[in-house]
Amino acid sequence: MAEIISNTSPLQYLHQIAQLEILPVLCPTVLVPGPVVSEIEVGRSSGVDLPDLTRLPWITVMSPAAMPVLGLVTDLGLGEAAVLALALERPGAIALLDDRPARKLASVRGIPVVGTLGILIQAKKRGIIPEVKPLVEKLQRLGFRLNARTREAYWSWRKRTRADDAGKDRALRRGGGGDARVHHGCSGPGGLPSRASCSCREDSEPVGA
Repeated sequence: MAEIISNTSPLQYLHQIAQLEILPVLCPTVLVPGPVVSEIEVGRSSGVDLPDLTRLPWITVMSPAAMPVLGLVTDLGLGEAAVLALALERPGAIALLDDRPARKLASVRGIPVVGTLGILIQAKKRGIIPEVKPLVEKLQRLGFRLNARTREAYWSWRKRTRADDAGKDRALRRGGGGDARVHHGCSGPGGLPSRASCSCREDSEPVGA
């Protein structure tokens, strides 16, 4: 996976739970459209706890060349419309969005989408963070909402993860150590999984606000 194009809310929530640095580990290219930068600057000037994008060298500010039809969709904010427009101009890019109307439009236009929760799940799968549940609890205290479909998918994923972990523990007890991949996955530098490409999209989980 080459790049992510982020809207405001994922940057805000990941910053507020001190997990913003997950993004450049998952994907080396993180693009932020100009309207999103403006939203964050306005929020910061109003005292909202938002990241200072000028201190994040891994973020590239880039705006779409045009926003034709997307700007006419009344449910979209300027930041969301800019994310989707830029994603249409950059095939293969993933839109990082939590807002349901924006995610639905992305699906209609064939744009891959991931949300804040999806980023945390991918970070857990790759061994970047130890647990997702405490971070989800922090997000919910901040007002992050899981719709019914997302909540069901999240709990289903947690159940599968616990079952997999239990199976690995049993295998280790039987084998007296076993394959190192049972402990860490196929590890590359720094203990992260060694894969040909970065996979930030959550293929099976509908993720969002």
